[in-house]
Amino acid sequence: MDNNELLDNLKLIVGDTQVRTGEPMNIHTTFRIGGCADYYVQPSSIEELQSLIQFLNKSDIEYCVIGNGSNLLVSDKGIRGVVIQLSDTFDEVEYIDDVTVKVMSGMMLSRLGNKLADKGLAGFEFATGIPGSVGGAVRMNAGAYGGEIKDIDGVIISTPLNWHAPIVLDALAAGKHVFCEKAMARTLDECKAIYDTYNQSEKVLYFCMQRMYDEKYIKGMQMIHSGLIGDVVGMRCHWFRNADWRRPVPSPELERKINWRLYKASSGGLMTELACHQLEVCNWAAKRMPVSIMGMGDIVYWKDGREVYDSVNVTYRYSDGTKIAYESLIANKFNGMEDQILGSKGTMDMAKGIYYLEEDHSTSGIRQLIDQVKDKAFAAIPTAGPSWRPETKMEYTPHFIINGDIHVNSGLSMIGADKDGSDIILSSFCQSCITGEKAQNVVEEAYCSTVLCLLGNQAMDEQRHILFPDEYKIPYMKF
Repeated sequence: MDNNELLDNLKLIVGDTQVRTGEPMNIHTTFRIGGCADYYVQPSSIEELQSLIQFLNKSDIEYCVIGNGSNLLVSDKGIRGVVIQLSDTFDEVEYIDDVTVKVMSGMMLSRLGNKLADKGLAGFEFATGIPGSVGGAVRMNAGAYGGEIKDIDGVIISTPLNWHAPIVLDALAAGKHVFCEKAMARTLDECKAIYDTYNQSEKVLYFCMQRMYDEKYIKGMQMIHSGLIGDVVGMRCHWFRNADWRRPVPSPELERKINWRLYKASSGGLMTELACHQLEVCNWAAKRMPVSIMGMGDIVYWKDGREVYDSVNVTYRYSDGTKIAYESLIANKFNGMEDQILGSKGTMDMAKGIYYLEEDHSTSGIRQLIDQVKDKAFAAIPTAGPSWRPETKMEYTPHFIINGDIHVNSGLSMIGADKDGSDIILSSFCQSCITGEKAQNVVEEAYCSTVLCLLGNQAMDEQRHILFPDEYKIPYMKF
């Protein structure tokens, strides 16, 4: 690519006014030294920055990123390639909760310190006098007055699934507390490595199993375990969406990186992305782990080169014969998402936040028949028709798990009418970073549900009934 073509592409990405050639770097450093940069670019949005980095990587063009330029030494020979300077656009701060903030890399440390002080948050005072930006401070481990940026307590991991295990293990080895997105990892061996490492570590580890912190799920489980719906005789879960899961790709070379959910090397598909939450709920209700798995998976509708199934049906069997019937597809969203725990005395519909109690079956058979005749249950059945009692749908009275409105979840997101526990589990992690107290059962639940997801994929791929491998069994723990 010649210089004119490169210049045209840079301007196309960030705009004509945001690209300069032969830019003196001495005006962008606090030491006021340095020759010229071949190209100087100032993206004005995250989207522009992403597109810029993707283009430079694809074109194999050297680049470097700078912030405020403090303590930055630039040779008189200048800088070859592209210098990306993060402008004032990248200086926003988001307050997640009372103790957690999300900060863009271009924000000045002094400005961040003032904002935190205004919120009554302490611990960052040492950095307020440092004339640098957050990104530069992290890169160079800025410090003053006995404090350093490296003195962080924990890290949050939100990457494609195949990167979970390497980053979690590295962070624990570095002595950091860790909060990671679900599922736990891409392979069974990685899950076991994380589980074993965590048990040997003094550090806190959370996975975003937010239903464990969702008020309606907690209350619903208390009702189940108190015997409200009788003995658990079955579980039925589904998650339906109508979307291709695709994201726009500026270049074919980036397809597998951007659309990582569609490929087996980086994703467990519908199982790890959706079923992970629902299988955790079922184990929670059953207070144990299934012993065998079978299922079928297919690419039914989205025939676009993806490797993961867009339609799955998996059955999990417990030792007493109780089963989980799990179904998910992403070409129809009619029934949204449901987690149903079926008991001998009633049904708990967890996602909706309601439960139904069964009718009284103590009445004699003849009395039931007479009542059904009165209720015209047989009206649609010919006189010479079936002799069995028809299993007509019963309109049971719904009861709220939590007093108030029905918490209907459409399946389009984890969030129904109320919060889904995500904010609470993140706050709990922050509190654990302060106290060092480990979360009860979060790692165990993440491990169990992830392993079940991966075994479900294995059963579908191999088209056979498989037993839960002994080498991956752990003691099941639950509250």
